[in-house]
Amino acid sequence: MKTVKKSLVDLAEEVWEGKFSHRRVSFKPSNKLRDKAKEFFGHDIDEVYITSDNVRHIKKHHSEHEEKRGQKSLTPKDFANIYDAVNDFESATLGESDKQGNKKMLVVLDYCDGKQYVLLIERGKNKAEIKTAYKKLTRMFDVTSPEPNVRNDSKSTDVSLTIPQTAGIGKDKSSIKQDTNQQEVTIHG
Repeated sequence: MKTVKKSLVDLAEEVWEGKFSHRRVSFKPSNKLRDKAKEFFGHDIDEVYITSDNVRHIKKHHSEHEEKRGQKSLTPKDFANIYDAVNDFESATLGESDKQGNKKMLVVLDYCDGKQYVLLIERGKNKAEIKTAYKKLTRMFDVTSPEPNVRNDSKSTDVSLTIPQTAGIGKDKSSIKQDTNQQEVTIHG
C-alpha cells in the first residue's frame, strides 16, 4: 500500500508531466488539525484532500521563477512536505471566508530553508480541501563579527545582543549570518 506522501508526490508528477486526470488524494487529519479546525470552522473534520486541479493551480502559480517573490519554486517532490505542514503545523491563521461562505485556514510549518504555507478551505461539515501551497525562503545577510575566528554553530544567539556589538566593525573576515525570519544569529569563522 502506498503512503500518503508517495500518493501526493505521484499526483503532482502526473500534473507536471501534463497528464490530465481528475484524481484526488485524501487522508485523515491529525488530532492537532482536527482541534484547530473545530476552533476555526466550528466543527470537526475527518478528511483532508487535494485534487488534480489544486495541484495544477500550485504548478501554474508556485513552480517557476518563485525566487523573484522570495519563494521556492515547488516541484513534485515538495508535495510530501504538504502532508507534514497540514498535520504538524506550527501556526494556523483563520482567513476570510470564500464567496460561498466556506472558512479558510492557513497553516505554516518551518523548515531549515523556509516556511511551508498551505491554505485549507472547509468543504461541507467534515472535510478540508488543500487549495494551494507555497514555500517562502529564509532570508540571510552577512554582518562582520567583532572577534576573529568566532565559532558558535551549536546554539542561537540573541540578535539584540549581537548586532549592536558588531556595529562599525568591518575589517574582520569572520561573518555572522542572521536569519531575519527566525531572529537567530549563527556565527561562522
